[in-house]
Amino acid sequence: MLKSHFTCGSIVALFVTLTPVTFAAPMPAIVTATPAPSVGKGEHVVVKVNGMVCDFCARAVNKVFERRPEVADVSVDLDSQTLSLTLKAGANMPDATLKGLVKDAGYALVSIERHSMSAATP
Repeated sequence: MLKSHFTCGSIVALFVTLTPVTFAAPMPAIVTATPAPSVGKGEHVVVKVNGMVCDFCARAVNKVFERRPEVADVSVDLDSQTLSLTLKAGANMPDATLKGLVKDAGYALVSIERHSMSAATP
């Protein structure tokens, strides 16, 4: 499998050269994937990430994690440089996996906070 490490600038340059884009309005600082409606919620994980500074960064990290089978919901907050994950009920994502995915996306993991979600949480 081919692995590449992109910086924010190289992703922007690649995107701009390959895709015509028209910006009509400012892009939001938070990118959220829509969770599957029938999936139960498990653990909530907040990952502090260094290096995410633009919407392209957020989209790249978002895509990496929304493709994971154990992830029910993912959002990126550029202002706080955090990645928030809600895992599916009974699913687990070890710290080493989180660190590897963040590193493969081209960023540095700073910290991981885990919060279990009770059955009463909507």
